[in-house]
Amino acid sequence: MNTSSTIVARVFHKQTTGFFHVYTPFEFAFVIAFFAEFYNTKIRNMLYVLIAAFAIFCVLNTVYLESMMQLDGNARSVDAIILIACCMLFFAKNNNDLDSRWADHASNWITAGLLLYYSCSLFMFIFFNKMTEAGIMSDIIIYIYATILAIEYILFAVGFNKCRAQQAISISK
Repeated sequence: MNTSSTIVARVFHKQTTGFFHVYTPFEFAFVIAFFAEFYNTKIRNMLYVLIAAFAIFCVLNTVYLESMMQLDGNARSVDAIILIACCMLFFAKNNNDLDSRWADHASNWITAGLLLYYSCSLFMFIFFNKMTEAGIMSDIIIYIYATILAIEYILFAVGFNKCRAQQAISISK
């Protein structure tokens, strides 16, 4: 995503905010599909319906509320709120086992990265179109965002490393 945006922006001198309008529903679908693996069939089907509803919301948001020339702040904000709730529900459901260590489970690390990223980025998603007006504050916010993104990737790396050591376990029995 970032590479294609950079190429379009630098080579063709075009605005790349339209990429986010396409990227957001796919990102949401992949993350919700990750969480769906930890639930039974009924909840999993409800999460798939949520994916479809969110995709429709993203299309309506692009057509009626925010043009392709703006970052899709409404859709990204709703995306963040739903995914923060999913992370919190995941931790509430899956961390009741007192016999196992939290750090031994790959899914905990990945979910921690998602929770950190979306909770810290929610403010930026809501106010991004105002923050991009020229000024030093917008640069500071972008640097903070990049740092949070780097920490998310580190947490993902730890989680993926843990995946090699253990088999993926689905609790959807």
